[in-house]
Amino acid sequence: MTFTDKVKKEIKDSKHPLAEAFYKYGHISDPENKHYELSITPADTRIFEIELIKYDINMKQSGKAYYIKNFDDIIKFLTVIGAENSVFQYLDTKVMKEIRANSNREVNFETSNIKRQAEATKKQLDIISKLDIDELSDKYKRIVKTRLKYQYATMGQLSEMLGYPKSGINYAFRKMAKQRRK
Repeated sequence: MTFTDKVKKEIKDSKHPLAEAFYKYGHISDPENKHYELSITPADTRIFEIELIKYDINMKQSGKAYYIKNFDDIIKFLTVIGAENSVFQYLDTKVMKEIRANSNREVNFETSNIKRQAEATKKQLDIISKLDIDELSDKYKRIVKTRLKYQYATMGQLSEMLGYPKSGINYAFRKMAKQRRK
């Protein structure tokens, strides 16, 4: 059963003019789709337009068809025609889609951060592997030894362990990289 069929079943006995128009001539997209759309091609546009104005429902017109693509306006229309269960299903679906999208964004953000962290650590370990540690200043030796001991630590964690700002640690690695090239 399509979502349109569910809405029509819910409003089947309604005498509301907008509900009757939707029942006979309407279509609504499934809330699982990417795009929300409700459309009606009513037989009597005069009564239909009066009802739209009466309930302050904003529908666009294309030829003889009227349509809504805005989620909130679709909810308003469904509420006006008495399709409460469909309203709840539409809202539930939107909430679930937003939760999934937010979850995916967070996972992508974390994955990206971990990847950047791993690349930075690899670069630092590569710099260290080509250095003569005995030639470094005490400060740089401490940074290098801490990085070697805590290879999976973030720059923030190294900063806390060493008591140096992250920018200072980054500067030290850039300077060691230059020394290595000489």
